[in-house]
Amino acid sequence: MAWLHAVPDYGEKDRPRLSRRAEFKAFKVDFDEPPEPDAAQYLIHWFFESGMVMATGAGAAPLTWQELEAYGRSAGLELTGWERSTLMEMSRTYCEARDRFRKPASPPPYFPLDGNLAKQRMKRAERQAQREARLKTYP
Repeated sequence: MAWLHAVPDYGEKDRPRLSRRAEFKAFKVDFDEPPEPDAAQYLIHWFFESGMVMATGAGAAPLTWQELEAYGRSAGLELTGWERSTLMEMSRTYCEARDRFRKPASPPPYFPLDGNLAKQRMKRAERQAQREARLKTYP
């Protein structure tokens, strides 16, 4: 998810700062959504509902214990220690990944869950080449 939410840094000041997902939609570039995990769907829901990160003056930062406590209270949830720790780890990982995937040519960190791995890798390489070619044509 962070790969799609990352804002690639092209080093061009006059270029609009769009997330990778917004760029792909604007340029009609095909992309695979991240696979949905089967287990712990409720945690993913809570993660999105909690805002995934907290806004600071220096940009996005991982959620804190206090943020999760406030979220749980306002949502009427009693989060266990394991759930809080997991949500915090998800938030830290999301923030790190968003920063790491700022390079325009960063490939997605996942494969679609259909077919064999070699075929998926080939498809991924082709799509990456298409993305790079389309993004280079930006005026």
